[in-house]
Amino acid sequence: MSADEILSADQRKPENIAAWRYGWLLAAALIAVMLFGNHEGQVENVWLIGIVGAILAGLTADRYLRKRGIK
Repeated sequence: MSADEILSADQRKPENIAAWRYGWLLAAALIAVMLFGNHEGQVENVWLIGIVGAILAGLTADRYLRKRGIK
């Protein structure tokens, strides 16, 4: 028998949401800076813009859901 206590999601220690958000914003900014690299084709630019857009969409959705108490 395990000695670990089983906890539900609302009993766990809360995360530092602001730190995660700033971390993801920093990651998106660093990826956006990669647009000014030394590549010649545009395929890389499309991927980088898509990744940055996905990160920002995720952050927006998270903020919306947390503000309304859904998440």
